Amino acid sequence: MHARVTDSNLLELFSSLRAEHLRVARERGFEEGRLLATREAAARLDLAVERLVQAQRALEIEATTFAVRFAIEVARTLTRSQVSSGEHDIESLVRDTLAQSGIGRGDCVVHVAPPDQAALAEVSFRGGTKIEADPAVSRGDVHVTTPQGLFVREIDAILASLVKRLRDGAA
Repeated sequence: MHARVTDSNLLELFSSLRAEHLRVARERGFEEGRLLATREAAARLDLAVERLVQAQRALEIEATTFAVRFAIEVARTLTRSQVSSGEHDIESLVRDTLAQSGIGRGDCVVHVAPPDQAALAEVSFRGGTKIEADPAVSRGDVHVTTPQGLFVREIDAILASLVKRLRDGAA
């Protein structure tokens, strides 16, 4: 038996092959489109994540900076309030300043504000230590004059040092 090829058979065969080719091409196109869309979505998601991480870092720095500033202002306000009301422990400040001055048992003159000198009138210090009222010294500040020189401990300088340490620690 011989098969007879006619124009209509060829046309049907061509149409069938063409339809199959179009179906395969469409499926490939959809798959490539899905892959491309997935890659694009992943790239956008990666970019969004990176932006969120950068925003988080910026907020952490901002929050730390705010916390440092707040802590500094609280310390400054409390310290000034205690000093202005006379509630600061001038005896401890003087003893600590003497210890840090390195004078040991040597002679020295401790200069304090007149109200602080009055608060120290009944306090005994080591021999060779003289407490003097000095109107040029602010309340709560301590200046120790020794043969080696002047050792100054001022509240504003201490607060400035605290500010620097807090800022350096926050950086």
